[in-house]
Amino acid sequence: MRAIKYFAFAAVAATMLASCAKETEVANTASEGQFTYKFKIENVDTKATLNSDATAYQWNEGDKLGIYLSSDTENQYYGTLDADGDGAEVTVTLSKELTTGDVLYAYYPYSENSGSVSSAVLMVPSSQDFTTIEDAMPMYAEPITIADDTEINGSTLKMHNLGAVLKLGFYGSTLSGKTISKITWTANGISGAASTVDLTADSPAISASSGESIVTNSEDLSISVVEAKADIATYAYMVVTPGTYKGTISIETSEGDTYSRDLSSINGIEVAANALQPVIWNLDKFSIVYDFEDLAGLKKLAATSGEYTGILTDAIVTGVYVNSSKTSASYAYIQDANTGMMVYGEVATTLTAGKKISGVVTASAKTYNGNAEITALDITNATTEDATITATELTIDQLNEGFEKYDAMRVKLTGVDVTKSFSSSSRSGNIEEDEESIIAYVQFSSGVDGASAGENIDIEGYPGYYNTTEEFMVYSDDDITKNTILPEITITPSSITQNVGDDDVTISVTTESTGTVSFESSDETVATVSSTGVVSFVGVGSATITVSVAADGKYLANSTTCSVTVNAAGSTTKTIFSETFDSYSSGKGGNDDSWSGDIASTTWSDDSCDNAGWVVTKGTGAYKCAKFGTAKVKGSATTPSITATAGTNATLSFKAAAWSGDATTLNLSATGCTIESSSVTLVSAAWSEYTVTLSDVTAAITITFEGKQASKARFFLDEVKVTQAISE
Repeated sequence: MRAIKYFAFAAVAATMLASCAKETEVANTASEGQFTYKFKIENVDTKATLNSDATAYQWNEGDKLGIYLSSDTENQYYGTLDADGDGAEVTVTLSKELTTGDVLYAYYPYSENSGSVSSAVLMVPSSQDFTTIEDAMPMYAEPITIADDTEINGSTLKMHNLGAVLKLGFYGSTLSGKTISKITWTANGISGAASTVDLTADSPAISASSGESIVTNSEDLSISVVEAKADIATYAYMVVTPGTYKGTISIETSEGDTYSRDLSSINGIEVAANALQPVIWNLDKFSIVYDFEDLAGLKKLAATSGEYTGILTDAIVTGVYVNSSKTSASYAYIQDANTGMMVYGEVATTLTAGKKISGVVTASAKTYNGNAEITALDITNATTEDATITATELTIDQLNEGFEKYDAMRVKLTGVDVTKSFSSSSRSGNIEEDEESIIAYVQFSSGVDGASAGENIDIEGYPGYYNTTEEFMVYSDDDITKNTILPEITITPSSITQNVGDDDVTISVTTESTGTVSFESSDETVATVSSTGVVSFVGVGSATITVSVAADGKYLANSTTCSVTVNAAGSTTKTIFSETFDSYSSGKGGNDDSWSGDIASTTWSDDSCDNAGWVVTKGTGAYKCAKFGTAKVKGSATTPSITATAGTNATLSFKAAAWSGDATTLNLSATGCTIESSSVTLVSAAWSEYTVTLSDVTAAITITFEGKQASKARFFLDEVKVTQAISE
C-alpha cells in the first residue's frame, strides 16, 4: 500500500453478510522458521464491486491484509497481494505453522497499530485522491478454518466492505465553467478516534463514536462545473464510514476561491455500509468563504506568511509615512473598529491617509520582529471614501495596560515628559507620565528631529513591538507638539501691610519652571523691590509687586502679584470689623470639608453672627461658616455698616469657596470706599484666602459679596475681616 496520512473513522453499525467458516485443506512451505501460505481473493462485496463507477477501485499488487490466528490472537501478521485484480493471490508469511483447527481472520487495510483480533483498527485516509482512494475502503474477510492433512494453497478469502462511497456531482450557474480542485466535508458526529472491529463477530461492523473529523478529496481532483444537473459527467468519490453526514461541505476552485454550505438545516445524508451513495450539489446554494472577515482575522493569519483574500469594513488609513531615502522601507497604518495593522514597503506609498476601505481585498501578510504587517495589498475590488483620522487618547498607564489591544492603532499621548531624547540620529528614547514610561522609537534614520529630554509633549504614534519589547513608534515631527505649559507660581506672603521704614520683607517664590524670576513695583514712591524679592517700605500708600517667571522652553512665562499697603510711620493695624460665623457650630458644610448635597441648611439668624445687621439673600448657616445662594437663586451678603477712619486705606481679607460644581466667580462691591478688585476667582470645593485694598475710605463703609450669575453660583464665606492702619 502507498504511504498516506491516516485518521481513524468511527462507523455507524451496519449489518454485514454473515461470515461463514470455510473448511480449507492445509499445506505449507517452511524456510528458516517461517511458513508461507497463499490465498485467493474473492469479492463478495468489496471495493472492486464499484468498478462501474470508479475503475480505480480494485485490488492492486502490493496491497496488504492484516492477519490474525485463533491460536495466536495477540500477534498480527500480514499478507501481500502478488498481482492486480479480482482473484489475485495473497502471500502470507507466518512465524508458526498452521495446524488443524486454526481459524484465520483477515481485514483490510493492514495497520501496524491494529490491536487484537477482537479489536482490529480500521482506518480511512483523511486525504484522498484518485491514486489512493482505492486503498481507502475498510473490509473484513470471512474466517477460514484450517482442515487436517490437505493443501491450503488456492483457498479463498471472501472479502466484505465495511465502508461506503460518496459519489459527488456538482452543477450551478454561478460557478459554471469553474474547476473544482478540492472538496472538504466536515462531518459532525464522525469520530476522530481509532475505530475498531471485532473480526470474530458473526457480522463484523465498525461502530460509531462521538467527535468530528474532516474528509477531503484533493490533489488530483479536477472537475469542471456544469450549469445544469443533467449535464454532470464527472464525479468525485469519497470513501467514508457508514453514518449520517451533516456539518459543512466546502469546495475550492483552481483559482483558490473557497465556497461552502452549512448542512445543519438539512436532515443529513444517510450512508449505509457497502453503498455507492450519489450526492448532487447545486453550487448556487454555496457561499464564498474568505480567509478573513476583518482586520483582526488578517492579523492572526500573518503568523503564517502568505497571500490571503478577505473582507475589510471601514478600515481607515490613519497614516502614510514615505521614507524619502528608501521608499521600499516606507510605512502606513490601517485600522478598523477593533484593531490596527502596519503596512510595510512600496505598497505603503500607494495608500492615502484619511481614506476608508471597505470590501474584498487581497493581502500578503507576515510577522516580522514581532509585528504583524501587510507587504502587499490589492484593493481593486473594494470601495474607498474619505474619512476623518482620529487618534485614541490614552495615558501611558492605559497604553501599557492594554498594549496588545492598541497594537498598530493610532494613539495620542498628551502632556508626557521626555526623559530620554529621541530623533533620527538617536532613535530610541523614553517618555514618561505619572511614573509610567514607554520607549519612543523613531522608525526613520533621517528627517525626524523628535524631542529632547526635559520637554513636555503631545505625541501621536503607533504602539508596536521589537520582538517582545513594547515600543511607541514615531514617524514624523508633524505628530509631535511641544507644549508650552503655564507654570504655577506660589509666593509668600501674597499681601503685605507695613509702616514706612519698617523692616524689609522678602517675597519667596516657588514654581516648577526653571525660567528667570523677576520683581517689579507699581509705585516705587510707596514700595521698592530688589532683583531677589526684597521689599522696602518708603512712603504711605498702596503698591503692587509683580512677580514674573520667564519662559524656559517647557513652560510659558507667567506672573502673579503681591499687594502692598504702607502706612505712616508709627501706625498700628486695628481690626475694625471681624466676622467668624462660628456660632453656626451645629450646621454642615465648608469647614467639615463637605461642599455639596444635604448640607448648609441652618436657618440664617443675626443671633448666630458676630455682628448684627447683615443683609443677605438666600443665606444659611453651614459648619462655622455661611453659605449663600441656591441652585436656582443667586445669593449675596452685605456687611453691617463698618465704622472707619476717613482718609486712611483699609484692607479687606476673607476666606471663600465655591459650591462643588458651581460658578467660581465672586463679585465684590462696597459703599463708602473704593474697592481694589471687583471680583475674585474661587476654587470649587476648597477654601482660599483673599486680600483686597480699600481706598478713599469714609467714616462708614459696607462690603457686598455676590454670586456672578442668576443660578448655580452658590458660595461659602468665612473669616471676613477689615483692618485699618491708625497713626499714633
